[in-house]
Parts: sequence; structure tokens; C-alpha cells
Amino acid sequence: MKQLIKLCEKDQREPLFKTQGCREQLPLIQSQFKADKLNLPIKSDLEFFYAQFLYRCILSKQAFETVFFKACYEMNDYWSSLNYLEKKRLINIEIDALKAALPYVMRNHKQIFIPMFDERMNDIYRDEMVLFELKQYAQLRYEYASLITQKSLSTDVIAAGFTELELIGEAEEQCFCFCKLNHRLYVLSNGQTLYSLSLSQCTEPSELAELLPYLIQADERGALQLILSRQWLSEKALRKGEKLLSKWQR
Repeated sequence: MKQLIKLCEKDQREPLFKTQGCREQLPLIQSQFKADKLNLPIKSDLEFFYAQFLYRCILSKQAFETVFFKACYEMNDYWSSLNYLEKKRLINIEIDALKAALPYVMRNHKQIFIPMFDERMNDIYRDEMVLFELKQYAQLRYEYASLITQKSLSTDVIAAGFTELELIGEAEEQCFCFCKLNHRLYVLSNGQTLYSLSLSQCTEPSELAELLPYLIQADERGALQLILSRQWLSEKALRKGEKLLSKWQR
């Protein structure tokens, strides 16, 4: 796929980190990471998408915590007179309203709202926020870096909207995602980027599903023919692509 990648690379609109969306989001992410003592590099495209995932998880985490402490404040007059089960029931009423607005993935038949954490931690945030009245749990608001268990992107979090990536499909242990910020199709495997294709004129990511069979089979000619027919490149790149295709067909 080297020649196809090279052709598409020359048609790049702008690098991800120079797009407006990235320039707006990156300072917010970096500020949050600094406040929470998360020392993670954000230098590659994939590192940015992983940082997006963590940031979205952090926002969900904070939303759960805010609902809990707000509910405690509002019930302050009678909170101490309630037993554990009564407190849990009242808190979960508030939490259930929040959950309807948050993204989640399904793992082991459970809703996972903070997939950077393991299943047990998600059980606490989803069903047992009442535990946060205990000091050891309340500390999770600020001290949680060591509890992050998901170290790379997975198909389910991409599909659920935790990043800027849009899932196009998956096969042969490969995940195909499109980012509208820089109009680029990423091919991921085992948490790493195998390669990416800059498709500057692609406006409907769902159409890229047609391209996947060629990429899975590493059919460079078939992939180029489809890209040319769909006009997913600029006019200049399309002309170069036609010349390359003619060369292959000789």
C-alpha cells in the first residue's frame, strides 16, 4: 500500500494538530491532565485520540461526582438520619437521570460509563456512589491516575463516541476509523496505527465502508480505483492517481 499512502499523503489538507478542532481541544485536555497529574505524551495523532478518550472519561467521572455531592448538600438536613440503603436509593435516583446523558460501552452485560477504569470501579460510579461519603472513595476525585486500566483505544469506545474518530468497520484484527477534523482514514491494530490515508474530499465517512475490502486484502489497485471513482482526493491528486493507475495497468 506504499504508493497509495504516498499519493494520499500529498493531498493532506492540514495536519491534525493544526486543525481548529484540535487547537481548541488540546489546551483543555492538557490543563485537565496537569491538574490531575496525568503525565501522558500527546505528540502523535493516535496519542491525541487516546487523550480525547481519557478526557471524555474524566468529564463523565466528574459528572457522577458532582451529582453525588450536590445531592448530599440538598439532603443535608436529613442525610445523617438515613441508613445506607436509603441513602443509596436517593443518590441512585439522581445518578440514573445523569446516565441517560452520558456515552457508555457494554462489557460483560454491564453499562461502562468510565471505560478508562475497570469493571469494579464502574460498578461503584454507576450503582454505589453513596460510598463517596467515605474518605477513601472521596479521594478518587483527585487521586485516580493509578487506577486507569485502559492504556489504548478499543473499538467499543470509538464506536461509542469517546473520541473524534468515527468507526467505519473492523475486520482481520484491524479497525478502520475516519476523523473529520483532518479528513483522514486510520487503520488501527492492537492499539497502534498501521497506516492512514488522507482523503481530503471525503464528506460522507459512511461511504468509506466500500473501501475496506480492498484495504483488508491489501489490494492497492482496487483501492485506488475506488478512491478515484468516488473523487475522494483533490483534482491535482486525482490526476496523479490516474497516472499511477495507468502505470500499474501497463
